[in-house]
Amino acid sequence: MRRNQLLATDLLAATVLAGIALLVFGESYRRGVDLGTLGLGAGALGLFVMLGSPWRLLPMRRPDSFRFLALGAVGLVVGLVSDLLLPVAFAWTTLLWAWLRGRLADETRTQVRRLLWLTLFVFPWADLDIKPIHWAMRISAASVSQRVLTWGGLPTTREGTVLCVAGQTVEISEDCAGGETLHAMLVVGLAAACVYLDRRRPIAPWLPVLGGFAWLANTVRVLLICAAAGRFPGSPYVAWVHDAGGWLVVALMTGLCVGCFAAWNRFCGTDRCSPRRQTSEFSGASRGLTDPIATLEGSPLYQLRIRDGLRPEGRLVRIVLWSLLAVCVTMGGLWPMVPLPDARGRFQRMPTVVDGEPSREITPTESEIRWLGEAQAVKRVYRLGGREFLVTAIDGTRNRRAVHDPMYCWTVTEATEQPLPGGSGTVLRVVADGIEKEVLFWFSDGVHKHASPARYLLQASCRRATLGWWADEPLLVLVEPLEPAPVNWFRVTDELPWLMNL
Repeated sequence: MRRNQLLATDLLAATVLAGIALLVFGESYRRGVDLGTLGLGAGALGLFVMLGSPWRLLPMRRPDSFRFLALGAVGLVVGLVSDLLLPVAFAWTTLLWAWLRGRLADETRTQVRRLLWLTLFVFPWADLDIKPIHWAMRISAASVSQRVLTWGGLPTTREGTVLCVAGQTVEISEDCAGGETLHAMLVVGLAAACVYLDRRRPIAPWLPVLGGFAWLANTVRVLLICAAAGRFPGSPYVAWVHDAGGWLVVALMTGLCVGCFAAWNRFCGTDRCSPRRQTSEFSGASRGLTDPIATLEGSPLYQLRIRDGLRPEGRLVRIVLWSLLAVCVTMGGLWPMVPLPDARGRFQRMPTVVDGEPSREITPTESEIRWLGEAQAVKRVYRLGGREFLVTAIDGTRNRRAVHDPMYCWTVTEATEQPLPGGSGTVLRVVADGIEKEVLFWFSDGVHKHASPARYLLQASCRRATLGWWADEPLLVLVEPLEPAPVNWFRVTDELPWLMNL
């Protein structure tokens, strides 16, 4: 391939896509995402390239669709500003398709389009952005396990996400919530769908089925761990089942998907597993996936053919659009490097002595330190009316993900609004360690108060986009009694007025 055959827009497109990938992978690694998850994303991209081969990129016949470029630009900006990976993944996939769709022949465009779901999982957004789904998987797995174990003869009680199985306590922690393995399960399910399902059929209708299989596989893992703890307490078998849980759910997901798709093919009278089966739609355009000639000679390294088929004005428009996207990626990489003024100065408003009663500071645990990352937090215990209250303030300027909806930290039985000076908060009735108690929380920028995580996300995103000019950083403030008795929250806020100034 001669160097002058490469279009400037193709180089710009490759630069933009590679820049987004490097930016997201670097940020994910900084936040502590497991290297195996990042490698899984690279594997999903490799699978997309392999299943879409042979790649014969034709001369450009039409300019890139403005709607795809616009969607990609919007998703990129929203993701970089909000610090969410899902919009960035959507933007990356959309921009990739905006570049490919004008280069692919009609008979291969449909095949490649159905594979685009794999590129959406190049980035680990399933581990970081959908915590409510993780919590739902966690609580539902605990509930189902309780019912099944009780039906199977093991006496089981449940308090939130803590199960007592035949006298053995099993906590369904975050590790069992399916968050770390959900990404892997969805990639495995999509790969099975791309290989086993009819290539003329879209994959989108099967996505709810893949989500259901992922939930089922994770629930089976939790059930096996609880059953092992109840039947063989203290046995090494329990630790083995727990440690092998991640591989177990992936194996279950693979078996469920392959079995389901094979049964569907038999029901429909089609066989997509034949290595040399060809349909009239793809005859002459592709070969079987197991054909070594298609794997080697039909690979992108051999079949890449790029020539310019647009008029000069069309090329100029595409160059300008991709150049603007390259600028967005560059700014997205440089923007987080500009230090923002944090809110740690407001921590000094938390007194060390209240009404002659000294407070005591609580050191965060190791798990809390890992969860906070670069975020700053202060935990102090104050005595009021003979009772002790734990006050926690979290500043997410340097790690917004450390500030999330407190409803996902406990098993919540009731949530009510609590009026506060300058706004309102939320009182949660929660179950923690088998004890029911109340917790009051709110977000505060020092003046205005609210209990909406979505509004906090908008405030933090606008502040990040404007480099701190928009407003002060909102703090997450939690007030938690150390005793389970009912609390008069109006009295607490009246006698601790400095809380309203955080």
